[in-house]
Amino acid sequence: MKTPNRFSALSAGGLILTLGVSPASAQVPTTAQTFEAAQTFEAAQPIEAAQPAVVDSTAGLFRSSDLAYAAIFFGSLIAIEPLESIDASLSPDSLPTGFSADLFDAGDTFGMGYVSYGLSGMALLGGELFGSSRLSRVGLRAIGALVASDAIVFPAKVAVGRRRPSGDGRSPDEFDSFAFDREFYSFPSGHTAHAFAMAGVVSDEYSDDSPWIPYVAYSVAALTGVSRLLGREHWATDVIAGAAAGVFASKLSARVIGGRGAERGTAGAVQPILSVGGGDWIAGVSVRF
Repeated sequence: MKTPNRFSALSAGGLILTLGVSPASAQVPTTAQTFEAAQTFEAAQPIEAAQPAVVDSTAGLFRSSDLAYAAIFFGSLIAIEPLESIDASLSPDSLPTGFSADLFDAGDTFGMGYVSYGLSGMALLGGELFGSSRLSRVGLRAIGALVASDAIVFPAKVAVGRRRPSGDGRSPDEFDSFAFDREFYSFPSGHTAHAFAMAGVVSDEYSDDSPWIPYVAYSVAALTGVSRLLGREHWATDVIAGAAAGVFASKLSARVIGGRGAERGTAGAVQPILSVGGGDWIAGVSVRF
């Protein structure tokens, strides 16, 4: 039997009042009946309030909040000429030395493809071997975020064709689109995109457990961006665009693969498969639509 909600209770009350005007059926409710009706009406209210909100499981891969990342990415490109003097001033005349050089070298290494993909793969493999579904999800999400960031960054590098600041007398507004020359792959920064993609995944997964983790993760990512700037591999606007691409890629990965507290998009679910035993092993990925 369904518990009457507020609307049905009020409707029933209205029906009783309507019938009550007929002399043939007019009845005066007893005190016990009145008390019982009041209890039924009051009991219906908390049940309605406790009902969970309906989650739209058909939400797409993109959200209105993604416009902020797009604005930063394309804004950095549009603002290249207005910010030319800033880009030039932030490009150092000499490379860092001593401890600073070692520190920024570490940040630069973190954004390298083989390092970022390697760390993500190790997390995925370790999670599967040791039965940690969370670590496995982090690794898979990180790989997805890196792939998504590369899908954004590399076409942009080729299409924009901005010249790197390395070398003397370089100007921030030198371009040669579709040159397919690494010298003209400055915008956006791929190292920075990788670093911020991984930072976004780690922050999303572990921020509830340790609130300080996002500060550490994004500080390491920022170190990568600064290292690319001080190493004269990128202009400042390249680094900003790369950071926006990386964070967006981490959000997109959560919607496709699924993450802690993240809504999945229309792409379904992606799960790793790893079976080891009897001298044989099987590895793969299950994709459900």
